[in-house]
Amino acid sequence: ESKACLRQDIIRLIGFDHLCPNRMLSMSMDMYERWLLLNRSRPLSQPLVSLMRSVPAKRLTEVAVFQLMAHNPAAGAGRDLRPVQHQQPPSRPSQFLTVATLIMAGFV
Repeated sequence: ESKACLRQDIIRLIGFDHLCPNRMLSMSMDMYERWLLLNRSRPLSQPLVSLMRSVPAKRLTEVAVFQLMAHNPAAGAGRDLRPVQHQQPPSRPSQFLTVATLIMAGFV
């Protein structure tokens, strides 16, 4: 019952404050990743799993891809037409573990 309550509360928060659902999913995936890394007990991660299960697989897949990609600003953005050089950190191995776990569960 607490899984359903938590999921409903998060969905209400998204609508109440006009939060981006994709950002909420991204944060949920980050927390799930931490649970996997820390080898915490499975019951404590169930509300996160329940939340991720409640969204369409396409949306969760898009969020997962977004998290794995390196994001650079578009070249020539703004007045300066020179490409902006940023050193982006690589994706963490634990992100791939998280996505693999979600794929195995049939979420993405």
